[in-house]
Amino acid sequence: MADPIFVVDIGPDGAVATHPTRVVLHKSVAPVPEDKVGTDFNTLRPELVAIACMRLNEKPGFEFDSSFLGPGAAPRFTKFAELMKKLKKHDPKNEDRFPPLSIFGHADPTGEVPYNKKLSGRRAKSVYAVLVRDVKIWDELYLKPHGGDRWTYKAIQSMLSVSLKPDEPPFHTGAIDGAKTKATQDQTRESLKKYQESRGLPRTGFANDGTRAKLFKEYMAFLCHDADGNAFELDPVKHFIARNKDKKGLKGDVEGCAEFNPVFLPTKEDQDRFDKAKDDAGKEERNAAFAETRRVVVYVFRHDTEIDPKKWPCPVAETGEADCVKRFWSDADQRIARKPGEERRFLETRDTMQCRFYHAFAAPSPCEAGIRRWLVRFRMGFVLPSFVPIANRRFVATIGGVAFAPVMRGRTDDNGEIALPVLDEQTTIEVKLDAWDVLFPSRPKPQPEPPETQGKGADSDAFPDEDKFMKFTLDAGTLQPIDADKDAAAKQRLFNLGFGKALPAEMKDDEFKEAVKNYRESRDGKRGVSKGAALDDATLQSLRTEHDVETPTPPPPPDEESPEGS
Repeated sequence: MADPIFVVDIGPDGAVATHPTRVVLHKSVAPVPEDKVGTDFNTLRPELVAIACMRLNEKPGFEFDSSFLGPGAAPRFTKFAELMKKLKKHDPKNEDRFPPLSIFGHADPTGEVPYNKKLSGRRAKSVYAVLVRDVKIWDELYLKPHGGDRWTYKAIQSMLSVSLKPDEPPFHTGAIDGAKTKATQDQTRESLKKYQESRGLPRTGFANDGTRAKLFKEYMAFLCHDADGNAFELDPVKHFIARNKDKKGLKGDVEGCAEFNPVFLPTKEDQDRFDKAKDDAGKEERNAAFAETRRVVVYVFRHDTEIDPKKWPCPVAETGEADCVKRFWSDADQRIARKPGEERRFLETRDTMQCRFYHAFAAPSPCEAGIRRWLVRFRMGFVLPSFVPIANRRFVATIGGVAFAPVMRGRTDDNGEIALPVLDEQTTIEVKLDAWDVLFPSRPKPQPEPPETQGKGADSDAFPDEDKFMKFTLDAGTLQPIDADKDAAAKQRLFNLGFGKALPAEMKDDEFKEAVKNYRESRDGKRGVSKGAALDDATLQSLRTEHDVETPTPPPPPDEESPEGS
């Protein structure tokens, strides 16, 4: 069995993540009396355990009142493909099969519940079709509009606006507006003619059956592939929890949750204003406010998970909401009640969802509940104006000091920062950073450790040369608030900013005073700090701002070799 993996990738376009490990306890059952053997049985129901997820946000994936997947969803599908490939190795029976999944679509509260129930189901089916390459589902969504969810010209424009083959320019470079004017309509038809001609299709300028079949298939391939550009395609029978037993309705494999599980609730005042919105500006404000609630979430379950769609509590994706309501919390109405002057988010309160069945998946899921993060900054230089971030450098972070601790790999951002998930309130984090040649360009890199002393990682995606990276050990969770123990808090921040040679806990009084003095001299005239050795309020506030909050704009890199920095 492969080592555990840990993936948390959350961004404005959505999320791809593994779920926290869930321990399933052994079941205790009572013995059957001898005279009842063969007639009486203990009954057990296997737990439905989600192990990973993908979330596609309203933008850049879905637009308001639409089930069409925009080109911006492609990066999330790629990350999901890479996650699924890793999860293959966690199958105890066969390390070459994907774990099964189920797809949940969501809508915002604008409009009526029956309408939103069907719209959310159409969104889920749209994602399902991409994953299994079912062009017929997309064709049905295209040919059978649902209110404002009309694919037509705008969908065609979007699909033709990307490179459908390597090194092939887009066929459509004009506006993506649904061909609202005759000029853009003519331009769209000309774009279609060019596409049809390149594919050996009749040059009609209309999205006929043959054109749609070809274009949909190519666009799906554009959206959904792995990091190497290879096709990522799932099997509707092997890779979904209901095994496609309900072939027509896809019950169990695809769900539409209407507006029942919002992740954002506005204030009562804002909701009242949204309800009265009539002009375009008011509607745009409303739509932007609810953007995070318009989403599709894919949950991945343990290998061999299989359900009977007849017993699955969620109704068919595009049908009515009656069966959803049966699964509501007893206080469902209070959960979505708008409160005066108070916005609520599921990330913070965990109580905005009406369906208790869906809530069970969402509560521990990074895709819905998020995850707190440690923010770590890597910079060169000691004096604030000369800070230069160590940007775009590879890193390896082992989060925790236990065997098989989660490992994350990536690159620092443009500000030299990395964000690491908070798994424990206090832990040790070892970070390896590929920065020796940046910090010490004139010195040779240290020799790699002998293989027998290298730590065993928690996954198999190691950089080939990561044993040569610089090592840092972080005491995560031990940073003191400024207003708790001022001396202890100041020592920690001074040490992290490069002032004081001794560790904070070992810093003697004279070393502490010297560190404060050096800091104040280097910041003289900035944020109210002046020269001196006293730890006054201005110095404390400066330390807090600089260490905890501020991300200074870096100057051009100096010509000379950078000093040994933080």
